[in-house]
Amino acid sequence: MKAQAVTPNEIREAGFTIPTELAAFPTVPRQGVLLTLEQEQSFGYTMFDLTLKQMRAMACDLDVVEALLDDMDGAFTKCNNAEKAVALVLVEGRWIRNGSISDVLFSNLARARISAVRDSLGALKRLKATDSDLFYSAALERLRGDLSAFVPYDMILTQAARRFKDKCAVLSKACKDLSEFVAAEMHISKPTARKVCEQFWLSNKLSAISISSNRYVQSLMPSKAKRDFRLAIVQRQQRIANVALSSGVPVAQLLSSWSLFSRAALKKERLADTFAQMNTGLVTKIAFKYNFATDFDAVRSAALQGLSRAIGLYAPESGFKFSTYAVKWITQTILRQLSKQDTVRLPEGSHEMLMRLRAVYMDLPNASDAYVCDTTNISHDKLQALRPYLLGTSALSLDSNPGDDQDGTGLHTLIADDNYNFVAKAEAESESAHISSMIKGLMTEREYYVLKYRTGLEGVMEKSVAVLAEILGTSQQNISRIEKGAQLKVANAPDLMRAWAENENV
Repeated sequence: MKAQAVTPNEIREAGFTIPTELAAFPTVPRQGVLLTLEQEQSFGYTMFDLTLKQMRAMACDLDVVEALLDDMDGAFTKCNNAEKAVALVLVEGRWIRNGSISDVLFSNLARARISAVRDSLGALKRLKATDSDLFYSAALERLRGDLSAFVPYDMILTQAARRFKDKCAVLSKACKDLSEFVAAEMHISKPTARKVCEQFWLSNKLSAISISSNRYVQSLMPSKAKRDFRLAIVQRQQRIANVALSSGVPVAQLLSSWSLFSRAALKKERLADTFAQMNTGLVTKIAFKYNFATDFDAVRSAALQGLSRAIGLYAPESGFKFSTYAVKWITQTILRQLSKQDTVRLPEGSHEMLMRLRAVYMDLPNASDAYVCDTTNISHDKLQALRPYLLGTSALSLDSNPGDDQDGTGLHTLIADDNYNFVAKAEAESESAHISSMIKGLMTEREYYVLKYRTGLEGVMEKSVAVLAEILGTSQQNISRIEKGAQLKVANAPDLMRAWAENENV
């Protein structure tokens, strides 16, 4: 499929490149350490680069590649949306993330990338796979390049990685047996033995190089022990060769690809674990807000799941602090868990509404209906329908009428949202929170308060100048003056104005 043309301006504005120089990221996980934005971005870009290395490594297994392409093709929606199929595509040296350009244009670019990989895959299948065949090596390198020019949706990528690991499981075990044998016999560490073996898995030089890895042991080994050691090495190498040959992939290619893949996977796992431990304070802070839950351990577990999901979807090029992006994932995952603990199973998104109401009544038990509706931005009818559930008077059915004067078809008709999209909502609110934080840094607390309620920032209900003047105990003229001053500060910040405009157009 031919992709719709992308203009240089669109590529420059929507695309990004992986920086060549990254801020140092801590290698030892320490709770309480506050990472800078540059360090968080360094983590994100490094994880992205390791993902591309895994994609290149998997290219050697044609069955895995074909299944990956089929999964992506099947994930496109009926209207050709690539949201659940492809996350990023490479265009003229710059990466474009899904959502940064129109859905139609991105989907066409993604289709074109998938088509290119299928062409490379077909060309490789027509060749006989031999280690020494330069044509095969060139075709495989072309496939690696095409395959690493896009990143599948994370769920699809995870499934492909699992397939590759499953196919290499027996090979991995055979390689591990060889490296551990060398480590035990030569009295060297397992990582050192692994490094020695990785370069010479099937080489006849491996036994000699292994013996020379520890000069002291070498000097003490009698001739018979050395012969037995060489024989044991050869036997283990033969086992590795047999396993690799049965896969249908050239032995040398499969071994080098598996080494590349496993190293990248290990680095990703360690980086993600370090990053997660450095953000456990954020998890604890958010989870503690829901310590009233009947099963708080489940809440904390859900919070950690939300953190893990946020780590996997973090977009370092966005310029957001990770906490700004992660807080919604963590919160929403907790809310999903809380909905399972309630007597009533509520529709997606509705539990958040109930939590807002409970928070208001916790602070002001005698709050008026008008104040509650204004603060939570819900209608009076919904408030009345939810009141019995908030009071916890009895177990409710979603198909029952909570009030005597209700003539609807049930509670779910009042609180369900058929169009609720958790992912889109989390991302949109993250962008709004980022913009709000930028605005707060430009003005006083009083100026921000006025601007927030005059423009509806943070999702609050807008208030008139007269209402704000009464709340703040000042004149309407002074409120107007404060609002204009705040707007002027925003207008004099080009980056903020651009971000604000983009957010309003989403």
